[in-house]
Amino acid sequence: MKIEIIGWKTEGLRCPDMEINLLSGVNPVHVSLIQMPNGTAKTTTLSLIRAAMNGEADKWGAEKVKSFRRVNKFNSEGKFTLDLRVDEKRLTFELDFDFEEGTVNYSTISPSLGGIIPKWEPPPSLYRFLNQKFVQLFIFDGEFAKDLLDSNKTHASQAIDSLFQLYLLDEIKRFIDKDWNQKTEKKASEQRGLTRQRNKVNGLRERIKKVEAIKDRKQEELNLLERESQDLETKIDEYNSQNQDLYQQLTENKEEKGKAEEEVKSRITDIMMQIRQPQYLHESFISDLIELKDKLDKAKLPEKASRQFFTDILEEEKCICGRELDCETREEIQRRANLYLSDDTTAFLNSLKEDIRNKLTPEKPEKFVNLLTENIEGLKTDIEVRQYAETKCRTIDNRLTEQGDTQLKSWQKSLVDKEIEKSDLERLLEQINRTPNHRDDPKNYEKNLCIQSLKKWLKEEEEKLAEISNTVELTKKKQILQKIIDESLKKAKIKLTDSLIEECNGYLDIVLERDPIHIDKIENSLYLKGQKEASMGQTLSVGYTFLTTLLDRGQHKFPLVVDSPANAIDATVRRAIAKQIPDLCHQFIALTISTEREGFTDTLNNNSRFTTPNKNSRSTKFVTVFRKTKGTEKLQNTLPSEGVTQTENCVIVEGKEYFDKFDLEEYEDDI
Repeated sequence: MKIEIIGWKTEGLRCPDMEINLLSGVNPVHVSLIQMPNGTAKTTTLSLIRAAMNGEADKWGAEKVKSFRRVNKFNSEGKFTLDLRVDEKRLTFELDFDFEEGTVNYSTISPSLGGIIPKWEPPPSLYRFLNQKFVQLFIFDGEFAKDLLDSNKTHASQAIDSLFQLYLLDEIKRFIDKDWNQKTEKKASEQRGLTRQRNKVNGLRERIKKVEAIKDRKQEELNLLERESQDLETKIDEYNSQNQDLYQQLTENKEEKGKAEEEVKSRITDIMMQIRQPQYLHESFISDLIELKDKLDKAKLPEKASRQFFTDILEEEKCICGRELDCETREEIQRRANLYLSDDTTAFLNSLKEDIRNKLTPEKPEKFVNLLTENIEGLKTDIEVRQYAETKCRTIDNRLTEQGDTQLKSWQKSLVDKEIEKSDLERLLEQINRTPNHRDDPKNYEKNLCIQSLKKWLKEEEEKLAEISNTVELTKKKQILQKIIDESLKKAKIKLTDSLIEECNGYLDIVLERDPIHIDKIENSLYLKGQKEASMGQTLSVGYTFLTTLLDRGQHKFPLVVDSPANAIDATVRRAIAKQIPDLCHQFIALTISTEREGFTDTLNNNSRFTTPNKNSRSTKFVTVFRKTKGTEKLQNTLPSEGVTQTENCVIVEGKEYFDKFDLEEYEDDI
């Protein structure tokens, strides 16, 4: 499948009214460079293109919809139109904005669909590509490229799954389950209890799906909270570090507080060990324990009064006194042996006597009680020291807060709130990820959050269903097939990621030859070899290299649309990236500003593919867009004689000469 963007049109939105045509003759150009200075809403345009392709505007709230209306304008409607060509067939998405109601209505126009359809309705073959996660692979900004290196996000692995359609293996597993359900129903539709058992199996499947969705959602929330908490801590530390003296005092007092807390914990441990031993509680216990040992010695216990002694006699032919043992005598000895000590009791008494002998002496028995008293008094002192350290920390912290503004206080309050939210989420995720325990009740699986227990019960209930429906053999085949699919998915990911890493690193050696970096592995995100972070320029370079290589590897072709593609990259790296891009994607569209021209646009043009036999003609379109304002009146008066289109609030100029000379001083985006 080949998807191309022909152009787009905006009316009544916060971006200027314009119509962008990317055709050269009947075909879209290879490279389209659209120069849009700050104020012409590049980011808004990119958002609209993305929304047109993935249908997400249906879920926008009223406030977001209304935010697309130009500030200080009161028009009630707006419109965005995106024209595509899919396998040489025209496909158009229209977004009609109602700013009064705060809604967006889609229309889809395609001859293959029978004309105009009043909703977002791409052809069925496009559905799996035009979803939010996949569309952001080829319509993206620098933030998405940065997210590829963020270990808290899953864009890199999702990109591979989406482009190579690995999710189809999961669909096969679902189809197997569906087919298995149908066959079991046909084979045993009249058997007793089958419906009830099938409902239980389906209920467990739905519960697992629901809990896994909760887990994914809560993990994303936790990741976001962790990043936000870290940002707040950094802001607070940076502010506090400006008050160097107080900050130093706070650091030292926090160390004192930590030491005091350790002292308290250590003291409590000692006291708890002592109060479990009676000699530390009162002097009278010592003399009583010594007396107990003496009496045990006098009674010659436990050595000669062991129950085992009499049990051993039963194994002999004669008693210790020399008499023959008959059955009646043996039964009486067996009965009376229970009156004596068991081996366990013997061991205990021996251990008790040994402890009394080694640890207790009649001289100065009060030293034990005094030691416990000293520890208790010491604990009181340790607690006072800890409280004093806490008070000093709190006092300095308050002074830092008082010297700060309301923003600092807001950061501190927000940090406390986020830590509480994090604790709640961590407890919930711990409950979901924990191992099964004896309290898990399969009868109440609807309330259980332990995924391992739920999956264990599902396997058991599926086996019961197979027995009831006489499909035990079919169930085994289903399980084997699903295991094969799981292994295939695992191996496919390994082979794809290994080959992608090798190819990406080859390009990175070229793109970042002055300061090369390499991709080490691809899991949820991209991991760099020998470093955790990279500069913004390196991050963008890695992101472009990964995505363009990925898009080039698949059998399907997609356009690559980028907002400010070279803004954070130096000229040398720009040239290297611009040289690679035309070879790795069949259509490249860049929304740029004037400062990105150096080292980027000419290199792109020189490496774009030829479209005519004339070797001097390149498949590149240069477009410059700017608003009509008082600040651009001079530009409006010096426009070229050809290639100019004007609307009520916008000027569109086609041509490389004007593109290269355009150097409007960037002004603030006032949308």
